[in-house]
Amino acid sequence: MTTGIWAVDSLSSIKNNGYITKIKISYTLSQDWHTQVEEWVMHIDENNIPENYIPFNEVTEETVLNWCFEEMGEVKKNMIEQDAQDITNTILQQKAELDSKSNSLPW
Repeated sequence: MTTGIWAVDSLSSIKNNGYITKIKISYTLSQDWHTQVEEWVMHIDENNIPENYIPFNEVTEETVLNWCFEEMGEVKKNMIEQDAQDITNTILQQKAELDSKSNSLPW
């Protein structure tokens, strides 16, 4: 099984206080010639600021990913990773099957 990479794709925040209200992350799995991307979005209620709030200009990608992983839970995180692997395996298998057949003429 190939290991993929989690990354933060975008953050939406309120300009006057830097409060982050939306996080979009993705899991990218590359194997052979195929790249599979699975996305996940987290919405944060601006009226319910968490105690561990970090302003937009001080937050790190690692912190944001950890917020998302905590919100989605280990089961959902594993499901996203497994879905990416399953889709990749299916596509690679289909290509191998196509490559094993000839679409040419004998003359």
